[in-house]
Amino acid sequence: MKSAAKTDDESRKGSVMGWRLPGERLTPAGWALIFAVFLLPVLTLGLLLDLLAQIAFGWCLGVWCWF
Repeated sequence: MKSAAKTDDESRKGSVMGWRLPGERLTPAGWALIFAVFLLPVLTLGLLLDLLAQIAFGWCLGVWCWF
């Protein structure tokens, strides 16, 4: 069984001087890092493969068809 002191300590977790803190969230810098690390390499690889197919076979597969 939990003691009253432990329950009181648990209820104070996530607060400062009685004010409840907002939950964790991803910051704009975090979104930028996700974009730079994960999305840009995938997009770059896709564009390069698309360009190689266009050059090698003359097939218009994706983004290059727009131009």
